[in-house]
Amino acid sequence: MIERHPDNVAAALYGGFVGTYLSELDPEDMARKEIPLSEVLPSPAGGIDTGLKPPIPPQGLGSYMRFPWSSAIKAVVIIPDFEVITAKARNVLPAQYSRADVVFNMQRIAILTHALGQSPPDPELIYSGMQDAIHQPYRKELIPGLTEILQSVKPKTHPGLLGICLSGAGPTILALATDNFEHIAQEIIKKFAEANVRCHPLPQTLLPRLNSQTMDLNSANLDISRLSDADKRDLQQQISNEMQKAKLQDYTCWTKCITGGISGGKLSSKEETCTQNCVERFLDANTAVLKHLEQMRGDIS
Repeated sequence: MIERHPDNVAAALYGGFVGTYLSELDPEDMARKEIPLSEVLPSPAGGIDTGLKPPIPPQGLGSYMRFPWSSAIKAVVIIPDFEVITAKARNVLPAQYSRADVVFNMQRIAILTHALGQSPPDPELIYSGMQDAIHQPYRKELIPGLTEILQSVKPKTHPGLLGICLSGAGPTILALATDNFEHIAQEIIKKFAEANVRCHPLPQTLLPRLNSQTMDLNSANLDISRLSDADKRDLQQQISNEMQKAKLQDYTCWTKCITGGISGGKLSSKEETCTQNCVERFLDANTAVLKHLEQMRGDIS
């Protein structure tokens, strides 16, 4: 596995709405189940380096399950123009939690996993289910505007919205909605702007192709469990190669295309064209992985 985290790996391989858990491991395996992010991500996301040959992860690291997902629910993702170092985001979390906070989250996650599969989606259930007492209250100091966004962007005031949260360690904001996607996105961007945080809009010319790629991913319905061990290793290598290319391309495109300050929150025509070409090449790489997997699927059917 690339990241040694079952939640990331399962979502990347199986797609859709996926839940995972870590298996109980002996002390030796526990020491090998995770490596610092410095091994898989460029700085400043990394931690202590384990060298060029990180430990091999144990087998049977965890299990996963795919949950139903309502086709009416779409994701609105807002990425502000700053980074939160993962190690710092983890350090602000407490070493222990109160029973009340743990019960608060467990109750809501039990409802949320079911509510996200209902049609039509219930805004009240999903919004309440996405409330959190475990990490957002502690990470708000690292992300200007987070408190205001979570308190003001609600289904009652923004029709179409289902729920909103901090995505992982942040600073990305994830909103789930059934309608008014642009309005919801602009409201979040506005709140960030009030906290002196910029968000760069995606060039409009990319949206049709991105939507097409999303449809391909959602409809692939690929059963990876049927692959042989050799085919799984082949697929893993294919994905690893493409991820390495995407990471290099992401860094290269940003430094090459975004060469100066951004005025008015928009890219220049030259920057937009350059960024569009970079993203399109990334999507081509994504398509290559899907085609490779589809071919392997055909070989075993």
